[in-house]
Amino acid sequence: PSFGGSDFRIEDWHDRVSGKSWTDCQGNPACLVYAIRTAGKIPIDNEVVYGKVGPYGHLVHVSELDL
Repeated sequence: PSFGGSDFRIEDWHDRVSGKSWTDCQGNPACLVYAIRTAGKIPIDNEVVYGKVGPYGHLVHVSELDL
């Protein structure tokens, strides 16, 4: 995903940060944005990392990472 040229800092796997799958995080803004952004484009699995751009948390599937 594009973050407008800002750095995305990975903190850890999302399920380790939150203690549960991103699919079970009802009402979590980062999970909602991820679900909308990736609908039908990314596998529905837990290969998802949590990181931040500035103070804001984001979820990114490992297949989206440019390593």
